[in-house]
This record gives sequence, C-alpha cells and structure tokens, in this order.
Amino acid sequence: MYCKHDSCKRFKLYILPIGEEAVVEVYSTSINFNHKPDARYTTQIRGVERKIIAEKIKAKSAFKYRQECVLSVSPIKLMECGNLQTIKSPSMLRKLNSEQQLKGDFNRNDHFDVVLMAKEHPWLNMKVPESIQEPFIVTWASQQQLAIVQNLFKQGVLTTIHVDSTGSVVRPPQNSTKLTIYYYACVVRIGEIETVCPITDMVSATHDRETVTEWLKCLKDLIIAKDPSIWPPFKNVVTDFSWAFMHGISKAWNGKETIFEYLDMCHRILTGRETLSYSTVVITSCTNHYVKNILNHVKHYYPDDEKTAFYIARCVGLVFEMNNYEEIKHWFKLLSTMILSDKSTEMCKAASMEMKSYLRTNNGLFEYEIEKFDDDQNYSCGKIADTLYYAERKKSAFYHDFKQIFDSVKKIVSISSQNHNHLDVNSMYSEEYLLHFLIENVPYIPLWTKVMTTLVHLEERQSNASVESWFNLVKNHILAGKRRMKCGRFIENITQYEAQCFRQVELQIPRRICAIKKKLIVTRTTCI
Repeated sequence: MYCKHDSCKRFKLYILPIGEEAVVEVYSTSINFNHKPDARYTTQIRGVERKIIAEKIKAKSAFKYRQECVLSVSPIKLMECGNLQTIKSPSMLRKLNSEQQLKGDFNRNDHFDVVLMAKEHPWLNMKVPESIQEPFIVTWASQQQLAIVQNLFKQGVLTTIHVDSTGSVVRPPQNSTKLTIYYYACVVRIGEIETVCPITDMVSATHDRETVTEWLKCLKDLIIAKDPSIWPPFKNVVTDFSWAFMHGISKAWNGKETIFEYLDMCHRILTGRETLSYSTVVITSCTNHYVKNILNHVKHYYPDDEKTAFYIARCVGLVFEMNNYEEIKHWFKLLSTMILSDKSTEMCKAASMEMKSYLRTNNGLFEYEIEKFDDDQNYSCGKIADTLYYAERKKSAFYHDFKQIFDSVKKIVSISSQNHNHLDVNSMYSEEYLLHFLIENVPYIPLWTKVMTTLVHLEERQSNASVESWFNLVKNHILAGKRRMKCGRFIENITQYEAQCFRQVELQIPRRICAIKKKLIVTRTTCI
C-alpha cells in the first residue's frame, strides 16, 4: 500500500493466518503523513471504484459528475493533505464515459456500427452504404412508423407532412471528408396525442436532389409494399424553398423530373386543361419563408419610404389567402396599375381603392408578421438575370400569363400619364420591383398560395412549424442537449421516441390526462 507522493509514508502489511484467526503486522516508513499541497496526485480508477463511477456517469454527464465531486469535496482534506482522490480529471471521466457508451455499440467504427445495427434490427428497414467508399447515407422507416401512417390514414386525419433537414446532431464518420452530416425527417402532426413524429428519417453526408429522391422513393416503396391501396396516404407536403427538396419530391412522388414540370402541370390544372390526379401529392412551400422574402424585397426597392414599402408588402400578402387563379391575375392587374403609374392618375387611384377593399376583407400579412421585420437586415438582392434557374422561370406558364398582364398595363398607364404632368408623383412607382416580383415569385404561385391546396380541401396557410418543432424536440429533449452524436446512438435515441409515439397511437394514450378533481365540501349555516 502506497501513496503517489514521494515523501509520504508507505505501509507494508503481513497477514499470518493462525487457525480461524489471523495476525496482521503493519510496518510504516515514517510516523506522519507528508502530503505536499503543490503535489496533488490521485490513484488510477480501477476495479470496484471504476464500476461505481461508470454507473453514476450513465445517469448524468461527465461534466455534471465532476461538478458534483468538486462541490462535495472536503476543504480540510484538500487544503491540508492535498487529497484529490474523490476528484477525477475531465479527460479521465470523458474516457470512462466513452467506454460505457461503446459497450452499447455494435462496433467502434461509425460505418460498421450502422451496418451491424441494420442486420440486428431488420424491423427498422434501414438502408446503409455497402462500402466505406460510398457516401455516408443511412435511411430508415420502421414498421412502427409505417403502422402510424396506416393508422392515421384509416382515421382520415393524415393530410399533410412536413419535410426539412438540420445539422450538428450527428458527427461525421471516421472516413468521411464532409464536415457536416445532415439529419432529414418527414414529420406528421398527431392530433390525438398532441405531438409530432417522423414517418421516415435519413442521416446523410450529402444534400442534393438525387439523395432526397432515393430517400423519398424508399418511403413510397415501403408504404406500397405494406398496403398498396393507401398510396398516397397524404395529400400535401410542406417544405422550405430548397431545390433539393422540391426537385426530389416532384420526382419521387409525382413522377416529374423537376419542380418546373410539376408547376407546369399545376398551370394546366388551374386553367382547366387537366384534372388533379388522385395520386398527385400537392407541394407547398413554407409561407413563413415567403413572408420574409417579400418583406426583404420591398425594403430593398423602397429603401427611403418604409410606409410605402409595408403597404406594398400588405398588398402582396393578400395572395397568401387567395385560392382562385383568375382572382390572383385580377389582383396582379391592380398591383401593376398602382406600381407602374409614375403619376397619381385616376386609373391609379381607382386601382388603389379596389386594393384597399381587398385589404379590408383579406388580412394578407398580419401585423405581428410585419412587426418581426428587422431594419438591420441585409437587403441586398442580386441581379435578376444572375439568379438560379432564370431560364426555367422565363419559360414558366405562370410567368407568361402575368408578363402579358404586365405589358398590357404598362402600355395603358404610359398613355394615361402623358397628358398629366401636373399630377402628383406616385410614391409606389417602381417598375424594377414589379419585374423582380415577376421573375422571383410568380413562377411559384402554386407553392405559396392556396390555389392547389384548396383542391385537396386544405384551407389553412401552410408552414413548416411542425418539423421545426420536431427538431427542437430532438435537440433539447430526446438528445438532452448533446450534439455531434455517433450515428448509431443517434438512431437508437430517435427510434425509441418513435416507438413511444406508436404505442401512444396504438393504445390511444392522451398527452394530457385529466386528474380527478377534489370534491368541494359545502357547508351551510342556518339561523335559528
């Protein structure tokens, strides 16, 4: 028995068994202990002590465990004797924590770990890369998730799903050259238990249309294999304005090569040349993103007149609530008359009056949405001709319809303004803004208005708040604040929650359970 302090006394124990008893002789190198305060050593964590600390670290983080040890240490032992035996270094505790986590893994290597997990748990329906050389892409849609889809479809409550991705929750595998691994989820809101739950997930080192397409095709194949009669179980999918998502959804679920082919189909439906097929999934862009874009654009083109900028934003916001294509074209004619008139002519005033009548019956953008507008944002907008997919937008049938209205109104208002030089200048005049709106927003009218969702009986404005809520739940509760987790451990945590959702749906367990109210004892007094 010895201490790591060189100047400290040491013991030797001699144990001599005598029958049922024993004699212990203790020898010491000196009389007193001699711990130097500046030489603080601790023995290695071994044996029973290592097991005890490991069990404690399971229930809390290494950081939290060390914090509790520091707060509970004896000041006398620490200051006078230099005794740090109860306090371990952060690196030692992290190493011990890592050892404990590895016990639950299938393999130390991230890639082999998910490969073995897929073989061990076939009910997860995992697809994993066959080789380390392939991009790290892991998808799953468990039997329990598919059962949730089937259950909600039979109840007639599954109408909309939400698709998005986030980063920083999964660490890159050892052989990956990518710095960021993305987590994707298709989320549904389950009203019965008041929560959100994914129906399929993906962890991927790439973010492109091919990856998204294969992932969504896999979900479609699994649902059809389980019950072909229910595809598609949902009528609407909401995503942010991501080309990878929009192209991927169009190809995987609607059989269109690009989002622009899907938009052309929408134009044919809205103009009566085609009917909406039962198998078509309506694609919607999150309106919150569009609100932000609209506010950014008007502030950029009306930098010195905030009142006019917000009025134009409110006028544009009317379209969010419109569900008739002809009505939207009439609205654009009014907006064009207001913005293309450089003078306050009678025609401009008449268009403004009619627009105000729209504003009285249709709120468009709510006041709180405009109040969120930040004056310190960067409103720089690139040149219109340099934007992505510019040629495809110019070919859009929606762009063609609205460009005709633009040219017609421009010709009329220019004639009307020639002989009215004495009139006041129109503060809303900005041909540049209307051209920007024409190329940036008009080709995507089916994505951010109600013209398509009305056809599948959805009246509310669509947003991706549900999937944002899911990511918040994942980061702050399911993972308990942990980041860059090993992929296999991440999947284990997520699938446990998904299994919980399945059990709640299956057993109809509500989120809020009403307790029995206390009985009120009423006393009456009578006067005699």
